[in-house]
Amino acid sequence: MTTMEFEVLRARRIEVVDAAGKPRIVLGIHPDGMPMLTLQDATGKERIRLVVLPDGSPGLALLDAAEKPRIVLRVEQEGTPAIILLDAAEKPRILLGVSPNELPLLILRDAAEKTRMRLGVTEDGMPVLALHDAAEKNGIGLFVLPDGSPLLHLYDSAGRVLFRIP
Repeated sequence: MTTMEFEVLRARRIEVVDAAGKPRIVLGIHPDGMPMLTLQDATGKERIRLVVLPDGSPGLALLDAAEKPRIVLRVEQEGTPAIILLDAAEKPRILLGVSPNELPLLILRDAAEKTRMRLGVTEDGMPVLALHDAAEKNGIGLFVLPDGSPLLHLYDSAGRVLFRIP
């Protein structure tokens, strides 16, 4: 095999194929203008997608055998990172990230995409666990105060504190 060197290679699409001639790696531009690199399995199904979104933020998606994204890794335009786990209907169910004010956050959502649990740390370093009802209203709040003491809130359907310890 002869080695050829090019200073510049220009193409709209580049495919790396396997021994059977099936595309396994595709580098190109998506119809909406996003640069994209995809890796395909032996059956030709897209399993990994790396893109730069129209807003300039990068994204990496891991796809299931039905070519639906199940795990998405993003850095939002303002620089905040996020990992999103999606269900088979492509609804975000678990979100893990860092908020714009640099605070860690974990969110669990139900099948209706309602936030049911939120775990985070406040700006003053206080850990917070919040459990929400189907309307995304607070149901239970658990906190560890800066002095190390626990705080528990139970809320009514209007969001008022019914019970508090201490």
